[in-house]
Amino acid sequence: MPWRRWRATRGSSAGSGASARAALEAAQAAAPGAPGPALTLANVLMRGGEPERALALLDSDAVRNGPLARAAAVHLMRSEANALLRRFPDAETAARSAFADDPENSIIRRQLALAMARNNDARGAEDLVRLGLRRRPADAVLQQTLVALVREARGLDAALAVADELSRQPDALPAAAWLRGDLLLSAQRPADAAAAYAAAYAAAPSATLAQRAALSWRQAGDAAKATAALEDWLRRSPDDTASLGLLAQFELQAGRAEEAERRLARVVDLAPTDATALNNLAWALALRGGPENLARAKTLAERAYFLFPTPESGDTLGWVLVRSGEPQRGLPLLRDAVAAGRIGAPGQPGAAAPTPDPGMVYRLAYALNETGDRAQALSLLEPILADRNVSFPERADAERLMGTLRGGAR
Repeated sequence: MPWRRWRATRGSSAGSGASARAALEAAQAAAPGAPGPALTLANVLMRGGEPERALALLDSDAVRNGPLARAAAVHLMRSEANALLRRFPDAETAARSAFADDPENSIIRRQLALAMARNNDARGAEDLVRLGLRRRPADAVLQQTLVALVREARGLDAALAVADELSRQPDALPAAAWLRGDLLLSAQRPADAAAAYAAAYAAAPSATLAQRAALSWRQAGDAAKATAALEDWLRRSPDDTASLGLLAQFELQAGRAEEAERRLARVVDLAPTDATALNNLAWALALRGGPENLARAKTLAERAYFLFPTPESGDTLGWVLVRSGEPQRGLPLLRDAVAAGRIGAPGQPGAAAPTPDPGMVYRLAYALNETGDRAQALSLLEPILADRNVSFPERADAERLMGTLRGGAR
């Protein structure tokens, strides 16, 4: 079963995000001359992949004539919007204005360097970042920016050399320790990345290195080494909830729900309001089934959804309700999860539209069948199963359900 962790970059579910955006749009329309609603809505539009609309708000009289017109954050947002629209000279101009207001801000320095590089000043961009690193050698944002710039300008080997150079500087640690692994992982070399993380871990063990090594070994197809990396760290730090949760993820994916349950229960003991752990423990219990486990799963899933209502937590609660004999209560949650829980977030203009999560679609189809709507259940399953290359843990279950539905339709 896939890890039930929700999208960490979003503070709320897509559904509640849409409601918040609608409220912001209404507030901005009601007070078009007020800079506050315009700036807040511009930020939401940027994160939602609509830089053109965001830029129109940033260039409106409400913002340009407001008290924050010259604020570094506004210049930065304008630079980011122009960069997404590939208007790199304008992006650099705005970034320079932001940098003039706040030269110690690493995010602004990174944005200016990236804009300079896009405007064919790779050397100037690199020098700008190196100057920042001389002042703050352990700054992870600037370290990552430097290796990215070098890789784009001179290739992976040159970037790896810079990563090694930084990792040899004691005042550049700890972030520099995982730069080499990060580069190799981004180059689609997970086994090499895992080895790099493991070597850095051997020199200076840390939770971050153990987790990155484990995830890379997993991506490389070596589940045993992935598990061993986390177990070694947990022997040193047995109450590290993030590592416990990640190891439980691996156990869930391997079908070891009982072991995952034990680890997740420990996380919940240590962090009772950790919505991810509550959600995942509910899922592990639901996998095991049985009235007692489902009753516990329902309580945990309700707490997780109350703490953090996302498509994933709604999907878990809806599924537990269906499995507990309450399909009518679970169905709305599963519908909302499918509508909002899509794979592939909005990105640059022209990016492919996000697609529904096939596991969520299967669970919705199952619930529809349980409530007697066989036709709609079948209409949901057929598109996701038509492509044999679409792989998800419940595919075999979904195919069996589709066979049953087709048999009943004849």
